[in-house]
Amino acid sequence: MSDTKFSDILQEIVDSTDILNRERLLKNDRYLAQTLVYDSVFGKGLFRAGKLKQTMTRHKADINTECDRLKCNAGVQDLLDLVSSENGHIDKEVDSIPRYVRVNTLKTTTECVIQEFESDGWEQLTYSQDYDSFIGCIGRLGDGQFMKDLHIPDLLVFPPGTDLHDNKFCESGEIILQDKASCFPAFILSPPEGACVIDCCAAPGNKTSHLASIMQNKGCVFISVKNVYILIREKFLLLTKVKRGMKVLKELINKAGVTCVETFRQNFCMADPEDECFSDVEYILVDPSCSGSGIVGRMNHVTDDDSSSSKDRLQNLAAFQTSILIHALSFPNVKKVVYSTCSVLEEENEEVVEKVMSEMHEKFKVKKVVPDWPDRGHECFEHASKCLRMSSEKALTNGFFVACFKRRKEKLESVETNEKSGKRKCENNDDKNTKETKVDS
Repeated sequence: MSDTKFSDILQEIVDSTDILNRERLLKNDRYLAQTLVYDSVFGKGLFRAGKLKQTMTRHKADINTECDRLKCNAGVQDLLDLVSSENGHIDKEVDSIPRYVRVNTLKTTTECVIQEFESDGWEQLTYSQDYDSFIGCIGRLGDGQFMKDLHIPDLLVFPPGTDLHDNKFCESGEIILQDKASCFPAFILSPPEGACVIDCCAAPGNKTSHLASIMQNKGCVFISVKNVYILIREKFLLLTKVKRGMKVLKELINKAGVTCVETFRQNFCMADPEDECFSDVEYILVDPSCSGSGIVGRMNHVTDDDSSSSKDRLQNLAAFQTSILIHALSFPNVKKVVYSTCSVLEEENEEVVEKVMSEMHEKFKVKKVVPDWPDRGHECFEHASKCLRMSSEKALTNGFFVACFKRRKEKLESVETNEKSGKRKCENNDDKNTKETKVDS
């Protein structure tokens, strides 16, 4: 079965309910209709989606009737069986990814969580501290077993399919369900306690909470959720990422016990690097909107067609990613910037790095990180060997890309001189009305 099977099922539901003709709001956009039907049938339902939610609610009975008809005709209990019964590739790929769990050190310690799991009957597996042994150990994980990750501190690894959503630690915010690949950006940025950081594309908040955990809530993390690149075929993403972004972010960081965050609703690309409130910013995390091509089990065929997956679309995304990364590197006192995507495409990864370095090479260099990581960037690019790539096949994670930019030493010395000069001026400034950003505990 081709990867359009899901799209075929969704389109059949759309056609049978005739919602494209019956609903003016959809404007004959079959891609939006398919996405809404998918979320209604297979997802958790629409949340705070306004008129679109009302639209789907009006047709809920018709959609359910059509779903029952499809299941009856196919002799299956679940619509997912129409896909998984004929397409083992998708299920096999999803099932190959372990369940990664990050311990939230703002609320507890890894040792305490391990002890609690073991007291509940879980068995911790150990391995030699090398990559091959680590990967082999993951392959041996069985039900009721777990292990510590080799690279990311405070990350635990459970067998694929392990459901911990109702676990007491998850409900209390003491653990966060987060893919290993998604943990690398904050881990590589590693801002020290008391640092001033910008997470310029923060929602839904896992990386923000990871940064706060690394900093132990000592310092300041500026966050923005308004850097969503909207494509013509991604109207639903506009709803889920922009309208829900701030709410989801606040819920997550509150649950995680994050207190060092300061939100600015301004688009990061419009923020003035010379603004006084950003004068202490030395670390920036850039994880912009991307194609999501590395996400295992992603429903590309629901939202993409030949035009939306075209070279033009990727070029538009890459242009946005390049511009936001260059903007991050333009902050006068920034020392370290980490760029990441959940994409496996060169256009959004190595090519972006090369374009940025062609403009910023005098001030920044690409720093090699995680030296023992075997999967680097594609060799045909100059800075590839210093970047990280992750995949479900090799790393047993979602597809991901990470690059780290570090200010060159001679430029860093100039920044530090300016900082000292600025601090002396501040010490001599008796203006009590001057608003300063608090960056230490």
